[in-house]
Amino acid sequence: MKPFSIMFWILLSVCLFHQSSFSQEADIGRKEEHFFYVGYNGMEFYLTSRSTVEQTYYSKRSTEYNTFYIHENFFDRVKSIKGEYDDDDINERSISAINPENEDVFLSDYRIHKISFPDKIEVGKSGFYRYEREYKDIAYFPIMFVPNLNRVDSYAIIVEHPDGVQVDFDIYFTAKNIPYTLDTTDPERTILNFSAIERFDKLPYYPFDGFHAAIFTSVRYQGNINPVTPADFLRWYSNLLDSSIYSINYSDPALHSAITTASSNRDKVKMIYDYVRKNVRYIAEEQNFNAIVPRSPTTVFTRKYGDCKDKAFLISALAKKYGVTVYPVLVSTTPEPPFQETHPTQFNHVICLYEEGNERIYFDPTSMYSEFGDLPQGDMQAQGLILNKLKPEQVIVPHQFSDPTLEISIEGDIEQPKQAKARVILRNDYLSTALRAKAELTGIELENTLSNLVTHHFQKISFDYFTFESESDSQIVFTANADMKDFIIASTEKRYIPQMPFSMIDNSILKREADSQAIYLEEVTSLKLDVSLRTPALKIQSKTAEFGDPSVASFKGEARQGDNGNINLSYSLQNDRKTLTGNARAAFVSFAKDFLKSKKNMFTITQNQ
Repeated sequence: MKPFSIMFWILLSVCLFHQSSFSQEADIGRKEEHFFYVGYNGMEFYLTSRSTVEQTYYSKRSTEYNTFYIHENFFDRVKSIKGEYDDDDINERSISAINPENEDVFLSDYRIHKISFPDKIEVGKSGFYRYEREYKDIAYFPIMFVPNLNRVDSYAIIVEHPDGVQVDFDIYFTAKNIPYTLDTTDPERTILNFSAIERFDKLPYYPFDGFHAAIFTSVRYQGNINPVTPADFLRWYSNLLDSSIYSINYSDPALHSAITTASSNRDKVKMIYDYVRKNVRYIAEEQNFNAIVPRSPTTVFTRKYGDCKDKAFLISALAKKYGVTVYPVLVSTTPEPPFQETHPTQFNHVICLYEEGNERIYFDPTSMYSEFGDLPQGDMQAQGLILNKLKPEQVIVPHQFSDPTLEISIEGDIEQPKQAKARVILRNDYLSTALRAKAELTGIELENTLSNLVTHHFQKISFDYFTFESESDSQIVFTANADMKDFIIASTEKRYIPQMPFSMIDNSILKREADSQAIYLEEVTSLKLDVSLRTPALKIQSKTAEFGDPSVASFKGEARQGDNGNINLSYSLQNDRKTLTGNARAAFVSFAKDFLKSKKNMFTITQNQ
């Protein structure tokens, strides 16, 4: 999880209260003031801040929420933490700090400070805490969040700056636009203020319901001071890197010979990728400045380990050595507010891009079991920034599969639905998951991983007893048992089979029909299921069910009588997007309504006259 996300979710889920268990009554009142000072030392602009958070308790049940957290990152320093409760100073023993373990993120190396009010809080009383920050660079001017609490009495951002400096706010609202005031009457102070904000209920398929608004601050003086455009950001980031990051010296005659004899540039890149993902271990070692700056590719190659950016820049340097261009790409593997501007904390991972003509091939060197051109699910549809010095570009990383990620064919007897046999083909990110499981797990752990990977996509069909059949660069094949006893419904005279076998979304999606905010799905995928049932005494009424927009999400189900007397069923489902806005959102809502309706529809099997 990224640094600002850590602060945000800890703030909401730990130090305040669980929203779902509270009524609309304002149990806690909150006031926040964040004061930023933009200064100039004769050479460069710099940034400091002071934040004050006040909390008033209006009910007995709210008084147990008395602990608060302040995050610190490598690019800022938190100091002067103080607090008061009911006009009494907070004891220094009530202020402490912890250092969580590092994760695979582009920006890490943080500390979390904890401050606690007294154990016994009285209704009607209030307290506040205050702290200061010093930022290493004004580029890290933070994205701010107006929290979604029972009530926010006021939330203010005050930026003091030299005369002539312009401060602009780009505000992303979540559930609805909320009123605010912007005061620019003082040429040396810009104030953004929100007040009297009531809580909104949690939205399904939406990751941003913990806050009302996210605020991106741009500071300008004869151009951008903080790097908010892709070009500005890349110039700023490139200045952090030394020349060693773009080249490599290494000694590995076998690798050198293999690359130089490769038949094409694509093969060279694939060979380099395969070498790095298999031979350079991933280790998160992101302390201090190395939280954002990769190490020398020569160093990474020599010691055979590195984090995501180390491995991405290593591949770029190796490719350059052999005359091929590979770009590192900063990405966010979790949803981010969709600002047009660029900010360092928007990214938590680094992957690679190779271009050949009009074709773009993204690949992730930290994904040891992903074949060239395949991506982990977290990278698909991620917001990205291509580090191309000539043309830096913000992108949405596409999925790169054409064949179904999961393809299953089932054969069985309609009279013995628990004993059907399945052939399971896994591709793309499912291929890498299966390869990892096959390499690292055995026995019941391997069985459970494969069963969960496949079964969670289906309603009333379960799979177990997986047996490996074959493997290639593009797919892995297993055989398995398929239990269809709950899938085939029997009555006195007829049998019924669902027109919708897949499990993708639930009824809560209909709550999103009335709003206009983006809908977020957990994955993009393409599923295919074919079923052939032996049943000489029964026949099925031929029927096709089809709906959706192929460019967004679509489904097709078909039932027919086979030439051999079998009943044949064919189903396919595809959704190509995780984030749905505008026309795509409307198309998906329409698809979702048809999807949920289809769960009640059946293909009918009758006696063969």
